[in-house]
Amino acid sequence: MLLPHMPEDQAIVAAEKWLAKMTSERIGLPDGSHIHVSFSAGVAQFSPRDDPAPMETNIDHLLHLVDEHLYQAKEAGRHCVVGSGTTA
Repeated sequence: MLLPHMPEDQAIVAAEKWLAKMTSERIGLPDGSHIHVSFSAGVAQFSPRDDPAPMETNIDHLLHLVDEHLYQAKEAGRHCVVGSGTTA
């Protein structure tokens, strides 16, 4: 999910709120059964004004950071959010 104009620390808080909301509710299925949903999230921030590199390079770097943070969250046991300034 992209959150334009939102600092990373605020994006982490938002993702943690989504995590809490999603993991606290059961989702009903058409057959009457219910499932629980969980997720982990990797968060990273990019500001094109701060980096003179070509946009493709910046996007590749941003996606790499997000992916790295997501794997850290999963390795920590899932159900968590990891950003540059957090630890899983």
